[in-house]
Amino acid sequence: MSTSGLARLTGSLAPTIALSAGVILLIGCGDGRLPRSPVGGSVKVDGKPAGGAIVVLHPVAGSVAPEAEKIRPTGTCDRNGRFVLGTWELADGVPAGRWKVTVQWFTMANASEEADPEAAHTETDRLGGAYGDPEASPLVIEVADSAVELPPFELRPATSR
Repeated sequence: MSTSGLARLTGSLAPTIALSAGVILLIGCGDGRLPRSPVGGSVKVDGKPAGGAIVVLHPVAGSVAPEAEKIRPTGTCDRNGRFVLGTWELADGVPAGRWKVTVQWFTMANASEEADPEAAHTETDRLGGAYGDPEASPLVIEVADSAVELPPFELRPATSR
């Protein structure tokens, strides 16, 4: 097998390897926290990977353990739009239950030098806030007691919905 063939094979297996490693780590994890399952997926906007998008879970009232009501599992998409969620640590999984999903994809915009220095850098959600409010987001997932590979979130900015 050529080096480029090996690189393609390794790259295509990376998400599976990462999710499997997470399962192994969680099985041996006696940290006293709620049990968690590895959760991963991808975000695409208008069919293209949303590298840098932030995915946050918000518990659906009554569907999670009381200890999970205040947590917000989070993950950031890599350049291919892939993410793995973590609750207390990077990629440590998500407690069981139903979760509303918010996605925000920020870009930094530099204001001109004449502008107010406190507003020199502003962040703008490329999705126009369409998926940023947990009360309004149409995205909901269910996490059980096993690893979850979510179907891709195929999103569109608010202006093109």
